[in-house]
Order: sequence, then structure tokens, then C-alpha cells
Amino acid sequence: MTERDVFVQAIPQIAEMVVEARKLTREEFQEWHDEVMKSVPDKAKPFIEKVFMVVADNL
Repeated sequence: MTERDVFVQAIPQIAEMVVEARKLTREEFQEWHDEVMKSVPDKAKPFIEKVFMVVADNL
């Protein structure tokens, strides 16, 4: 399974993340981002960072 395949499968969850992120202030969003990135395994960080870029671009 490619990264793109995983991303496509995750679209519904990413859409939910956008909806929830729109309820946050910039500071709250940054805190959330930082906490998630701390808890994500190093191998997954590049993918999760891309997810956060999509979320941030859709706020």
C-alpha cells in the first residue's frame, strides 16, 4: 500500500479533523499539532505532517 493509498483511505477522518480544527483557536490548533507530533512514531511523522498541512489549508 502506498502513502497515497493510505491518504485516500484516511480522507473521511481528515475531513473530520478539519471540522474539529475549525473550532480551535490558532493557539489551540498549534498545541494540538505539537501534542500529536510528540506522540507519533518517527516513521509516521512525515505522513502526519502532510495530514496537518491539508487540515491547516482547509481551515
